[in-house]
Amino acid sequence: MKTVNAKALIFFFTVGALMFSSVSGFADSCVDCHGDPTLKVKSKKLHDYFKSWKGSVHDEAGLSCSDCHGGDTDATKRDTAHLGILSPSDKKSRLHYREVPETCGACHKPVYKQFVKSKHYKKLRKEGTAPNCVTCHGSMNSTLNERAILAANCAVCHNKLTGNRPETVAQAEAIIQRLSYAEGYRKWAKFYYRSIGKSEKLEKIDPLYQNILTGWHSFDFEKLEIDSKKLLVEVKALFDALSSERKNQTKDSD
Repeated sequence: MKTVNAKALIFFFTVGALMFSSVSGFADSCVDCHGDPTLKVKSKKLHDYFKSWKGSVHDEAGLSCSDCHGGDTDATKRDTAHLGILSPSDKKSRLHYREVPETCGACHKPVYKQFVKSKHYKKLRKEGTAPNCVTCHGSMNSTLNERAILAANCAVCHNKLTGNRPETVAQAEAIIQRLSYAEGYRKWAKFYYRSIGKSEKLEKIDPLYQNILTGWHSFDFEKLEIDSKKLLVEVKALFDALSSERKNQTKDSD
């Protein structure tokens, strides 16, 4: 058996590791450092922040720390890696409370266009006290529970004690309930019509459903109430037609 040259072996594995890192997207000093379990001892807050990112929709979409915070993911030294990163308390930071919608809006353009129409956005830009994206979704948007958001955030300002449109929460809950019913009908309709190659049946309800989800961020609940009622009527009619069609098929097969 021939003896393998040690230097050649080291070179082979080094190049291979670098190539794998580049291809798989693992070459990220932010992830390597903040994901290190020993960081939990040095800074539990930073390590917990990393864990909330890991597995989140942003992680799955291929976004890393630098996409929002800035910095250099290729740098191996701490000072170089953090170069250009500003504290969120700095008004020039992309993560300053008032600037968060613009930062999120760089990717979430349709939602941002709706949010800038809202009173929340105008108050945020003017006074810096209104809700922004992370108020409802959190920084990593790992989960989305509409009813929990309403209870934990909306009801803080919109209640009888403040007198600030207390009816808003109940109105939002009614819209969410309608969307929940509509989504149930929609799922069955999508499954059936796609299985028989008639996806065109969904062309009317899918855009309407998506427009409501996006338009929610304008907080124009009067319009959303009308649109959500229309959606529920449309999708219920589609589901009834689906049920009738299946019954007729069953009769024909008998």
